[in-house]
Amino acid sequence: MYGWSKGYSVASALRYLMHSEIPSETNFVVENISWSRVSWNGNIENRKLAESSGLASSNRYDDLLWSMNDSGNTPELFAMTTKGQDIGSWRVKIEDSVDWEAMSSFSLNGQAYLLVADVGDNFRWRPNLSFFVVKEPDPALLDDRELDVEWKVEFSYPEGVFRDCEAVAVDIHNRRVLLVTKRVHPPELYELPLTAENPVIANKLTELTHLPRATTADLEEEPGIGKYRRMTTGMDIMGSRLALTTYQDVYLYDTDDFTKAPLLVPMPLVGQRESIAFDRNTNTTAYVTRERKGGVGVADVFKIELPEFPETLLEVQTNGQ
Repeated sequence: MYGWSKGYSVASALRYLMHSEIPSETNFVVENISWSRVSWNGNIENRKLAESSGLASSNRYDDLLWSMNDSGNTPELFAMTTKGQDIGSWRVKIEDSVDWEAMSSFSLNGQAYLLVADVGDNFRWRPNLSFFVVKEPDPALLDDRELDVEWKVEFSYPEGVFRDCEAVAVDIHNRRVLLVTKRVHPPELYELPLTAENPVIANKLTELTHLPRATTADLEEEPGIGKYRRMTTGMDIMGSRLALTTYQDVYLYDTDDFTKAPLLVPMPLVGQRESIAFDRNTNTTAYVTRERKGGVGVADVFKIELPEFPETLLEVQTNGQ
């Protein structure tokens, strides 16, 4: 009844719920990055930031990150240091949010912006989704705690396609927004214009065939949740380097050619890693965050240090399946 009242596709939801995903016995083998260091950087101090479903580096200050909760929470953006220390929160003046799942930062014409993507669709039944853009606030101005929406883009997937998504990033060089789908394999890469006056249809660019899917071993190791281990949950872009995280690992793509295999950055398997963001100044440093289990407990910030790019990705070859 809820779906019908919202104009969602109940038929699509039923098809999805009745579908049984068969785990994989093997996956593509991709090259590990030659060197990386993953270190704990601190705990997220603000207890209200329970899910940290999106993460973006500030374009105003060094060592400043922005994050937000997902569905069922107040429409707020949270600022923290790269060590998780709380800087404050800002309420977004928007009434129709459904399921925020990702965010990104960019600068355009000298102005710093934050993009929030309302693209979550666990039942794969929402016909219309959106992202909106706000000016990045200045934490030094403590009296300014409400944010106006500067523009909003509504979109749908091609006819008959319903998709869940948690990985979104702004490719400012090409004035576009990239999205990677979550609950299908191989994950699909779509693009949207950064600005649009009317609703648009997402353009499918390719399928990311080298990304893994849940294996039988995943399901045996973590019954009930192992099936989510390989799903894409966060993404960021800086220059020609794209970082995409799953609960398990991080993958680095060359944005000039998504048909090439990514490099694998092995990560510790610690909880639900929902988001990733490059450091403001370099794509050899990135940060990832994870949700508080059940909305309580500890949520961390991890720092990833990487070699200069590329290694090169152009030389990476797959080793089979």
